[in-house]
Amino acid sequence: MENGRDLDPAELQGRTVVVRRARPGVQLRPLSLNPYAAPIPVASALIFRRPDRPPQRPLFGLMAYDSDGDWLMTMGADSLQIALDHAQNTLGIESDAWDRVLRPLVDAPVISDDLLHQLRRVPPSTDLQLTYRPCRVRLSDGTWRERVYVQDVETIDGGGTWSSGGDRLDFSTIVEIQDSSQRLSPPIADALYAAGESAMGGCYFALRTRSGRRVLYQTGNLVDFVALPSGVLPADIANVEPHADDARTAEQPLGTLDSEWSLYALPA
Repeated sequence: MENGRDLDPAELQGRTVVVRRARPGVQLRPLSLNPYAAPIPVASALIFRRPDRPPQRPLFGLMAYDSDGDWLMTMGADSLQIALDHAQNTLGIESDAWDRVLRPLVDAPVISDDLLHQLRRVPPSTDLQLTYRPCRVRLSDGTWRERVYVQDVETIDGGGTWSSGGDRLDFSTIVEIQDSSQRLSPPIADALYAAGESAMGGCYFALRTRSGRRVLYQTGNLVDFVALPSGVLPADIANVEPHADDARTAEQPLGTLDSEWSLYALPA
């Protein structure tokens, strides 16, 4: 969730900023995200504005959070008024129940030229307009962390992608970035991303090794870091079968491994 730090005007360039925040004490309507589950209580909401309009992504967004500060929903809008209308229709927030603010949606350290050069040597995987960099990183204490998505804060999907995809690692602790040996190869991951969801919020598929073995999976939307059977490496995967029916019905499918997000900002 946005951290509440006031922005200096010099920091506005190229940043996604919060422009409205639901006034404390305003009663918010619960969200019905699943027709088969009880509505989820909403504790807070905000409206953000992107610095420009990326392809296929709206300029404004309405976000809702639960009482723990965890992201629940993002709704895109082409104007502030449409975002306010979404908030009234979806969450019951009247137009006069907002505080005007100007703060970063997600604060992040500025990346150095050296780390940016290292990061750009990591081959990306691509999910429509989103580009992921699945990395291995060394921290200032000398330890290595595997399975880290190192991302420009302006490329995340309104905060929802990273907040629902793993834990957060402070970028300021990173001193070295490498490609991850635990990720699926970009062509395999890209094929899964291109195929899209198999069901709301998830994918089921089969990976086939070069020896002909088929491994069944049920995962969320992120597929770069998946569990593999003993003795199988990512380099052993030859192709993928998105939306495989036997994966959907498998009793013991494999899934994804734990991952982290580390967010940086580009220099203004």
